[in-house]
Amino acid sequence: MAIESRCISQFASRGSWVRIEILAPSLRRNFSVFGPREKLISKYSTMSSQSFLIKKYSIAEHLRRGCSQRTIAKEFNVSKSFVQQVSAKIKNGLPFERPVGSGRPEKLTLAIKNAILTKYDQNLFSTLQEIANYIESEHNLRLSRSTIRNALYSFRLENRKPFKFGGGSVLAWGCISSNGVGRLVFIDGIMTAAHYVQILAQNLNQSAGEMSLTDFEFMHDNDPKHTARVTRKFLEEEKIKTINWPAQSPDLNPIEHVWAYIKFQLRNMGRLDKETLKQEVLKIWNNLPPELIRKYVLSFHKRVLEVYKTKGKHINY
Repeated sequence: MAIESRCISQFASRGSWVRIEILAPSLRRNFSVFGPREKLISKYSTMSSQSFLIKKYSIAEHLRRGCSQRTIAKEFNVSKSFVQQVSAKIKNGLPFERPVGSGRPEKLTLAIKNAILTKYDQNLFSTLQEIANYIESEHNLRLSRSTIRNALYSFRLENRKPFKFGGGSVLAWGCISSNGVGRLVFIDGIMTAAHYVQILAQNLNQSAGEMSLTDFEFMHDNDPKHTARVTRKFLEEEKIKTINWPAQSPDLNPIEHVWAYIKFQLRNMGRLDKETLKQEVLKIWNNLPPELIRKYVLSFHKRVLEVYKTKGKHINY
């Protein structure tokens, strides 16, 4: 089937773009190709609910400034009717957020979520697909890996560091600085934001004192418990300065190499029960070479530069 199309190019201060309009009635679409990133964006493409909501608020702000609906539609690459819907909600004082309880009912019951969590706790090294296979065989329910992942996130599971060798498996929290290592805390059960705050309250400043740090900045990633309100409140009240963490950047965290080093040291120890494994991990932790820790910590600025150069992609560290 032949499809007639029409291209319109324009040059603006933010870069060049080309609009391609497919004129076939059954396939009528508008696309914009922006340079120099060469990113293809469809007016009808899907987006996350969060970005969709942000777009609505941005459109509302432009409407309040007196911009025409046609101009806004063109600016945000949406239909004019979409802008009209936003305008109507403003006039009627309606919220942009979808009402609670609307939309498709949640697929997972609490019983299924608990089954997922139980399977995860039985083996912290289970893959998402293994958990999905278990749910299908035991509960006759087929779930995607993303559904399993979202269910685990809903329990606010901590991104804990597991050490598993032979018959034992332990999870640990620890901190380091250029002066060496702080405390190492073993974790039992499910980590919540409140549990995380308790660990910080009992170990963070104490670790700083043991490492002879009079002034320091605390670095942790964007795990939900790290960014929870109770955690932010604790850090603010304790006047602990933090480093803003970019999304999805584990390559920046120097302590990841410490965990890898510990696992490497454990590789030839054979089967260890849980308590013996804890003792061995703690022994390695307390004897980590100071020059190695310093090297990892001082590499942070290099990591930031590498991530910037690769535009947020994986770096070779």
